[in-house]
Amino acid sequence: MKIRCRALLLALSCCAAAHAQSVGVVTGLVTDSSGAVVPSGKVSLKAVTAGIVSTQTANQVGSYHFPSVLYGPYELSVEAAGFKTYLRTGLAVETGVTLRIDVALEVGAVQDSVRVTAEALLLNQETSSVGTQVNQQMLNTLPFQLSGAMRNPFAFLRLTPGAQGNSSSAGDTRIAGGRALASEVFVDGVQMTYNASQSVADVAHPPYDTIAEFRVEAVLPPAEYGRTSGGVVLTTSRSGANNFHGNALLLLRNGILDARRYNARTADITRQGEFSGSLGGPVWIPKLYNGRNRTFFFTNYTGFRRASLVQGATSTVATEAMRRGDFSANSQRTFDPLTADANGQRTQFPGNVIPAARLSAHAGKINAVTPLPNAPGFATNYLGQNRTGEDSDSGFVRLDHQLAEPHRLSGTYRHQNRLRLATNGPLPALDEIIDGPNTRNASLGHDWIVKPTLVNRFNFGFTWFQNNRRETIADIGLKVPGAFSAGLPASTFAGQGMSQLGYDSDRTPTNFNWNIQEALSWSKGKHNFKFGGRYDRYTTNFRPRTNEEGTYNFSQFGTSQPQVNGTGHSYASFMLGLVNSATVVKALAQKD
Repeated sequence: MKIRCRALLLALSCCAAAHAQSVGVVTGLVTDSSGAVVPSGKVSLKAVTAGIVSTQTANQVGSYHFPSVLYGPYELSVEAAGFKTYLRTGLAVETGVTLRIDVALEVGAVQDSVRVTAEALLLNQETSSVGTQVNQQMLNTLPFQLSGAMRNPFAFLRLTPGAQGNSSSAGDTRIAGGRALASEVFVDGVQMTYNASQSVADVAHPPYDTIAEFRVEAVLPPAEYGRTSGGVVLTTSRSGANNFHGNALLLLRNGILDARRYNARTADITRQGEFSGSLGGPVWIPKLYNGRNRTFFFTNYTGFRRASLVQGATSTVATEAMRRGDFSANSQRTFDPLTADANGQRTQFPGNVIPAARLSAHAGKINAVTPLPNAPGFATNYLGQNRTGEDSDSGFVRLDHQLAEPHRLSGTYRHQNRLRLATNGPLPALDEIIDGPNTRNASLGHDWIVKPTLVNRFNFGFTWFQNNRRETIADIGLKVPGAFSAGLPASTFAGQGMSQLGYDSDRTPTNFNWNIQEALSWSKGKHNFKFGGRYDRYTTNFRPRTNEEGTYNFSQFGTSQPQVNGTGHSYASFMLGLVNSATVVKALAQKD
């Protein structure tokens, strides 16, 4: 087992260093109307929806600094002896953003107040990083292209100037000239990636309705993000507040009004639905516990169903007579390989019919799960549909708890099961591919105000991902001598255009990723410092099962007359069990 880890020691000195994980920063300077600093002023930051108040005392140079503030609306108040109380409302703290609020106090009584309404920040002068903020209002109002999968919030990465790639996912999005699969995604302060070689969330992405907002650090991201060359995505999940709020959503799509494709006889069939329900608020147990202003929850369920039938797909399968060994209607003459004389010349099967006693039992089992032709002729004689679909269920829960003034805990858990159906052709079961990319993700965050000038933040998280992929759904329990496992061996045919029966490329990747981060923010005078470390561990177990059942090729040479063109039939060779070539592999499990 190979363990990859990374520990980073950071030391930053700047006007205001953003935590830049799943939190924001509020900082500023307290002065009087002449610009002289006002030390020892009481600075309070109140979360409007949660009712939680954090307080600090401005230091000797009038500076205050809240380095770990959850997203949402806030009010800032400042009290100092001999000055009117300052109250600023309408502050919006965003993920990964440093908000500077300088306060100028007016002389007067403390019981008097000056109320100021915050305005949008046009230019952030606190950091040199360049990023794009996608808030909840944008997620709720911007149009979203419904593709054939559950909505992916990271599709909005393309709102970032200079971002290029697929609009339906973030997997191949290239940010600010970076390479594809080179960005890094953090959800609630911990990394979310489904494997170590591709540092993206991709199929492990969180459900759309669980995301409050995210920020894309495109240029000059904070120093703690040194593992990527293609941008950093900082995501915050939704949380509860003092009031109960919930919502339900249903998105439906069908093909009733769809036009048919060019040259297609009928229109394709698509039926798709995504349904979601969310509920958040204070943890309240009647007569036992009231979590207002202290303990909050948010939970979400998202389901997705899709069935798609692409019309006009064709295959070439054996007729009912051919499956009985009767090739009398075929133009190719078939010869018995057991009748070869000294010169290699063979005798044709009487009437071009293979005796029933000579037919392969293995071929009979495969024929039993292969549909009969539904169109005339020997070529493209099966008309069907390419069937694809997906069933996905995702659950999410978040808890936030204010232990006391110095301590705040938050934790999340995501549970997602997906079952996807793809296809290599129209033959039911034989051509169908099934996989199930399942994800489990959890995070834990702890904020500790050691003292007003020293704040510690700890994050722990893990992501488990597994995808059990089967290339052919049909399993007839057939084990060819010499093969490593039983199932439905793949059969290919060289000549006469016969379609392949079954595929053998199964695999099961499993990834288990750990992430630990520690960050300490220290305010000294007008300067703010940040120190921290990060440890990542990625464990990958890849179980390939390609060709364990075997892939067997049949050609016309098994039933042809040597050196005579136009003789022999690949399916006749199949019916006799005459394999032209075969591939059987036992791949070793890979651990990284």
